[in-house]
Amino acid sequence: MTADPGSVPAAGGRAFFGPLEAFRGVAALIVAWFHAPFADGEKLLIVKQGAIFVDFFFILSGFVMAHAYLSKIQGGMALRDFALLRLARLYPLHLFMLAVWLPYVLAKYAAHDLYGIGTDPAGRDDLWSLLGNLALVQSMGLFDTLTWNGPAWSISVEVFAYLAFFAVAALAPRRWFGALAPLIAAAAFALLYGLGRDNPQGLLFTHDFGFVRCVASFFAGAALHRLFLRRPLALGKGAATALEALAVLAAVAAVLRSYNDAGWQLLTICSFMALLFVFAHGAGRVSALMSLPFPRYLGRISYSIYMVHAIVMIVVGNIAEYVLKMPLADRTAEFSLVQSSYATLYNVALLALVILIAGAVYRHVELRGKAWTLKRFARPAPAAE
Repeated sequence: MTADPGSVPAAGGRAFFGPLEAFRGVAALIVAWFHAPFADGEKLLIVKQGAIFVDFFFILSGFVMAHAYLSKIQGGMALRDFALLRLARLYPLHLFMLAVWLPYVLAKYAAHDLYGIGTDPAGRDDLWSLLGNLALVQSMGLFDTLTWNGPAWSISVEVFAYLAFFAVAALAPRRWFGALAPLIAAAAFALLYGLGRDNPQGLLFTHDFGFVRCVASFFAGAALHRLFLRRPLALGKGAATALEALAVLAAVAAVLRSYNDAGWQLLTICSFMALLFVFAHGAGRVSALMSLPFPRYLGRISYSIYMVHAIVMIVVGNIAEYVLKMPLADRTAEFSLVQSSYATLYNVALLALVILIAGAVYRHVELRGKAWTLKRFARPAPAAE
């Protein structure tokens, strides 16, 4: 998951969004741990349900997009300019990761066809799905499974959520957005819940109905931003700290109950919204902790963490299974889960490795790719008369 909401901007006076950026980093690490290749029996329950933290990304993305772009779009911002800003943020790293995956997929074809090692990548990582990934439509119901860099499914659906957000903001009368955003979110959640009641994973759709999942949480985040502006909290340091701690505990408790349960997953999404609303104010001591340099750094590189972690976890899992001959606990279409009594230690070390790699990718690919794209495709400034 996806999902990337872009850099969290300062609110300009009343609010400070640094804690939200830090929570994005925490969520990205939990998603990475969810895909980690080592286990000692069952995974930690909060990790086992790690896929639901993609919904936190979607909520935060809607909140941030409303904060950064709603008034600009309503003021006449062109679709081309909006789309360029978002694609410059997302696409260079997505393209880079596809280039990283290509030699791995070719090696996987060779290992399977020549030596019978591993699963057959045909139908998952083929030319058609590669083209779908290049066009960012890989999770719009066109394929029967996740393809290539699996976590990028959320980038696919979020791009289309951006377009839906732009259309609503640009075409609806300005005063209507405050009513339309929660209505769209409620309708999408109702559809999602109806689909999820008979789904083994509950609401956590990806390649099939991931767009519905994204729209529900994205517009909920946009509606939450409206509430944040109109009904801000006015609390002292002590009360704000207690409310922040309660919001964190409620979110953790909901996540722990939500494994493959559509009802609890819906409550978990609501708890994410409450957490986001509380920490958007940045008024308590927990916010102060989350605003320290390292948590903020994790937030800044969270998109890179999210996009690079899968290939790291998969390659290490393959090495553990096929080279080191460690016992296999489970395997999905792409990920190996290896049994080890040192699983927690190995997984924490892998998370540290992912952070190091993501930091380098953030500097050399994400930031440079964004700058190059904007420079290459931005409209030239009008000549002075």
